[in-house]
Amino acid sequence: MGYKAIIAAINGGPDDKAVLDAAFAAAWPFQGHVTAVFAYPDPRTAVPTMGAPMTPEVVQQVIDAAEMLARKESDRARSAIRAFAAAHNVELDAKPRDPSHVSCSFRTLFGQPAAVLLTESRLSDLVVTSAAAGDAHAVFLELLTKSHRPILLAPEAPVSDLTAHCAIGWDGGAVAAHALRAALPLLKKSQRVTLYTVGATHKSTLEAARDYLRLHGVEAGMRELDAHGTSAGLALLRSAETDGASVIVAGGYGHSRIGETLFGGNTIDLTSYARVPLLLMH
Repeated sequence: MGYKAIIAAINGGPDDKAVLDAAFAAAWPFQGHVTAVFAYPDPRTAVPTMGAPMTPEVVQQVIDAAEMLARKESDRARSAIRAFAAAHNVELDAKPRDPSHVSCSFRTLFGQPAAVLLTESRLSDLVVTSAAAGDAHAVFLELLTKSHRPILLAPEAPVSDLTAHCAIGWDGGAVAAHALRAALPLLKKSQRVTLYTVGATHKSTLEAARDYLRLHGVEAGMRELDAHGTSAGLALLRSAETDGASVIVAGGYGHSRIGETLFGGNTIDLTSYARVPLLLMH
C-alpha cells in the first residue's frame, strides 16, 4: 500500500507551488492521485464581532470585499494546479481514472479551511500543506493534531524527490512509532534510510526500530547524536540535512502542544527551521 490518495491544501497564495511540488513528489513513486483543495471561507466571518457597531451598508461592503478576495484566491489556486499539471504532463480531471498513472484534480469547497480539510482527509493517505505563519500555520496544526493522517510539510525550496534519503527521528516514544509506521510506504521506496536518535534514548529501542523496519524489507542505518547544548529537534535537523536527507520523518507534538508552545519543543524547532520536507504524525 502506498500514498495513492493525496490531499494538497492550497490557498491561492505564494506557498501553493511548494505544496504542489511536495504533493507530486509523494505521488510519483505510487502513481497516486493529488486532489488540490481550496476552502472557500464564509465571507460573513470577515465581519468583526467586537468593536464599534457598523451600519448594514458597511457590513455588506465588508462581506462583498471578503467574497471578492476569496474568489480571486480560488482563481489563483486553480491556475496553479492547471499550470503544474500542464508542465508535468499530468492529467487534470475531476476523479482519478487510471491507477497506473499520476493524476490530479481541483476542488473548491465552502467552509473554514481547517474543517474542510479535516473532512477531506478522512479518505486520504497523506495530507500536504505548508506551515507558513498566520492562517496556514493554524490549519497545519489542526491537521496534525486531529486528522490522524501523516502530514507532509512542504519547505520553501522546490521538492522533486522524497526517496533519496529518508531520515527518521527516533526517541522510542509512541508518537515517533506512529510516524515511523505512517512513513513505511515511503521508506520502502527509499534508496537510503537512517534512524537518528539524540541524547539519552536507549540503544535497545533504536535497534528495535531497525529490526521492525527490517521485517518490512527496509534496511536502515543508525546514528546516535549528541545535542551539544541545543535541542534534539535542532540536532536532528543539523545532522539530517548535512547527510543530504530528502525528507525527515518525525513525531509531531509528542508532548503537550501548549507546553511546547510555551517552552519550546522539537516540533516547533522542526517546523520553524527545516529546509527539507517533514513527514509528521501525531
